[in-house]
Amino acid sequence: MTAWYLIRSFGMLAWVAFSLTVALGATAAVGGRSAAAVDRRTVRQLLHRGTAVVGLVALVVHLVLVVLDSYVDVNLAGALVPFTAGWEALAVGLGTLGAYAILLAALVGWARRWFVDHAAERTWRWLHGAAYVGWGLSLVHAILAGTDSSSSWAIATYVAGSALVALALVVRVVGRARRTVVRRADGTFDPYRPATLPAGSRQLEEVSR
Repeated sequence: MTAWYLIRSFGMLAWVAFSLTVALGATAAVGGRSAAAVDRRTVRQLLHRGTAVVGLVALVVHLVLVVLDSYVDVNLAGALVPFTAGWEALAVGLGTLGAYAILLAALVGWARRWFVDHAAERTWRWLHGAAYVGWGLSLVHAILAGTDSSSSWAIATYVAGSALVALALVVRVVGRARRTVVRRADGTFDPYRPATLPAGSRQLEEVSR
């Protein structure tokens, strides 16, 4: 059972980290045009990336432990091919789809510079938005697959994480900045000054992602 507790712990860690990632990403572009506001957006972007890395590492460990554990009947194929696991096929399948959506969002985020140079900003936003789908699917997976989902601490974690993401989305919709701000190719921000527009930057009238 020790392995199962580790599986659950890393799975919960991944979900909490992704909850923070989604919330930080949703509010990354909210703010004014002052230098201080731009600095705050840049900090949120860096935290967004950091929590994403933590979540991805925890997710990989979670997956490896699930495959190696003998307590549940989930082999590598069952973990990678949705709805084919020998244990809780629906729950595991939703987790697999959620992991793929999160991985897509991470890869698109990593390739942002390419999208800035070769594709439309809107295309990048839509693809990176797969993180919302992955986060939601991972929540359903955690509830269905978790043997302790009815415990008070698990319910509190689910509610807190969901409330955080919901609040971030409200802030995004209500308070997003529709101002002229430069977003560098690496995803950080600079105030727009026509005479000193940095190389590799793009002027965006709406910086919300």
